[in-house]
Formats: sequence, structure tokens, C-alpha cells
Amino acid sequence: MKKIKIIAIVAALLVGIGMYSFLTELAKPKENPKTAVLVAACDIEANTLITKEMLVVREIDNNYVHPDSVTSMDAAVGYLMGSQVYAGEQILGSRLVPVGENRDTVKDLSYRVDEGMRAISINVTDSSGVANMLRAGDHIDIIISYQYTEDTDTGRQTISASSMCMQDITVLAVDEVMNRERPEENYSVVTLKVTPEQAVVISYGDFTSSLRLVLRSPLDEETITMKDITSKNARNYFKTKAKEDTQNDKGNAD
Repeated sequence: MKKIKIIAIVAALLVGIGMYSFLTELAKPKENPKTAVLVAACDIEANTLITKEMLVVREIDNNYVHPDSVTSMDAAVGYLMGSQVYAGEQILGSRLVPVGENRDTVKDLSYRVDEGMRAISINVTDSSGVANMLRAGDHIDIIISYQYTEDTDTGRQTISASSMCMQDITVLAVDEVMNRERPEENYSVVTLKVTPEQAVVISYGDFTSSLRLVLRSPLDEETITMKDITSKNARNYFKTKAKEDTQNDKGNAD
């Protein structure tokens, strides 16, 4: 009988110990899994080029990890910060602006302009804007047509002239469309990527003269040299050109 009691007591003790261990384990706070994400090591102003020193890797409870959080240094360093971020904030992919080859995917025009370049817009008509067939990414030449006066033996004469003033200029947008899609309506404004000097020339030409855009082949990167066509030399120019074309036609026929 004593033996049975001893066994019962031992069994009860074992059950008690097991129950205590089980309840103790339940009482422990569960540690949720964590994910290593990038956070700002300091305040980062908008339009700042991100360096490695501005970032730190920190493990955060998965419940608090933003779905757009960046987890790799390579995915953030070298990008521009699109909006201000405060120290300790998670770095979000949607706030990062690519530079270089991938900048054409950015929605803001300013980020598509290379360093040292400018964006300038000009008004166009159906004829001066290539009949509404330009798209962002196209390359164009610009012809400027203008008039000036000069003194001649017969008095003061007005001279009309046309010049190929710029070549291989990139179209950034037509109206507000910055991709290859066709605008819903005929566009009236074309935005170009130019140097600061070219921007001044275009602005002056748009104000005082007439500008016409000429579409280039995407495979053509060659620039040409040609004389200005004026009302003084136009007749001789076209005669010479017609003669050259005739000779070329004969040569091809032979």
C-alpha cells in the first residue's frame, strides 16, 4: 500500500512539475520574427544623392516592416531621395529616384534632365511639330527661319534666311506626356533637352523668328555641315543641287 502511495506522490509531483513548466513557457512573451531593413542614419533632405553613410541596417519586428522597405544597400546607394526622410525612418523604394540609364522611368521631369543640361518647351503647330507624330525619346534637328536687312547698291534690302541651328536634340515630352504613348489630343508644346547655351538660342529664336522641328532616324547620330539658305543664294543653291542630283541619277543608271 505504501508503495502505491509513493508512486502516486511521485507521479503527482512529476505532473505538477510538467504543468508548471508548461504554464511558465506559455507566460513567456513570444518573440516575433524580424527582418533586416534599411533605415536613415540621419535626416536626408529631398533630392539628396544617397551615400552608404546615410543608411544603417536594422532588424525590425515583421509586424512593423513596411511592404515597400528596402533591404539592400545596393538598392538605395547612388539613388536620389525623392522626399525628405528623418533619422530612424525606413527607406522605401517608392521614394528612391534612379539616376543614369534608368532615369527615363521617373515621373518627374526634373529627374530626367542630365546634369549640366536643361529642359525647355516651345510651342509648335501641325507643320512645325512634325504633324503630331513626335514622341518622348525622339531625336530632332531644329531649323530657324528669320529675316534681316542689309544695305545694297539699290538701297536697304530685307533678306530671308533658314539655318540648321541645332542637331540631334532629344525630345523629353510632348505636352505633358513623357513616354512613347500618343497624346489624347494633338499636342501644341514640345519639351527638349538642351545645353544652357542652346536654351538661350532657342528662346531667342522662338521670340524673334520661326522654329521648325525635323525628325531624325533613331539610328542616325551623324551631324552635317551646310550653308544657310537665304533669298540671296537660294536660286544658285537649288540650281547646283538639282545639277548634282541629275549627275547622281545618271551615275546610278550607269
